Amino acid sequence: QKIIDDLGECLPPEELLLYPANESIVAEFAISSPELSGQRIEALSRLAEGFRGVLVVPFAGIRRIIVPKESFRNAVVKVSAGDVILKDEFVSRLTGLGYERVEQVERRGEMSVRGGIVDVYPLVPLPGAGDGDRAVRLEWFDDEIDTIRLFDVADQRSREKPDTVTLLPC
Repeated sequence: QKIIDDLGECLPPEELLLYPANESIVAEFAISSPELSGQRIEALSRLAEGFRGVLVVPFAGIRRIIVPKESFRNAVVKVSAGDVILKDEFVSRLTGLGYERVEQVERRGEMSVRGGIVDVYPLVPLPGAGDGDRAVRLEWFDDEIDTIRLFDVADQRSREKPDTVTLLPC
């Protein structure tokens, strides 16, 4: 983090990328947070998209085996209003990508299903989500995604209504 802070004094933020990692696997499992996992997923996503700049990785991060770029790209789920997707297959795919199924989303990495509605709280804040603390509500009509809404997790109220949303794996 200190290196990123120092480099931030002389490089634009879009040219800097940190892949955070803990020094030991035991520590990682003991204190790993959704925020830290989200930072890792965001870094992997930017790398898969062809990031060009300075990448800072602690030694523990270099020692880790990560998924190949193509596998990561294939795990990204992009949905648009009007897409025909079987809801059960969509839910299974998100479960396979690490999302935890719960009654109501409250933490990053969770999803819930109620009738024709699937709520997803991604690990990485969504672009255009205001303060970034938004989850996604997908509403189905038959096998078609009827609407996509971003909503505030605290009060469950819809805020924005994007046409498309991209969900990264957990």
